[in-house]
Amino acid sequence: MIAAVEYMKAHPSEIVWVESDFEAASGVGVTVTEGELQDFVTRYISTNKEKIVEERYKALPPTLKELAANPLIKWADPKLRTEVVNAKFAQLLGPKDERDTAQVKKVC
Repeated sequence: MIAAVEYMKAHPSEIVWVESDFEAASGVGVTVTEGELQDFVTRYISTNKEKIVEERYKALPPTLKELAANPLIKWADPKLRTEVVNAKFAQLLGPKDERDTAQVKKVC
C-alpha cells in the first residue's frame, strides 16, 4: 500500500498513468517463496558474517530494515522474513547471552 502511494506521489502530474508501471512499483503479482527468502537471507548473512558476529544481536534490527528495503525480497511476508532472519541469527550466534543484554548507561 505504501509503495502504491509513493508511486502516485512520484507521478502526480500524469493524467494517465501506466498500469503496469504502477503494479510493478506496488508489488502486484510478486511472490517470494519461503525457499527464495531462506536462500537470500543465507547469502546475506554469509556475506555479512564478520560484522554480524562482531555486533551479535545488535546487528539484527539494521539487518531486518535493510532486507525489508531490498528490491529482491521487499515483497516477502514481513512476519516470515522476520522469522527467517531471527532463526538464521540464532543458528549463527546461538542464544542471546550477557553480551546481548548489556544495560545502556545513562548519561545525565
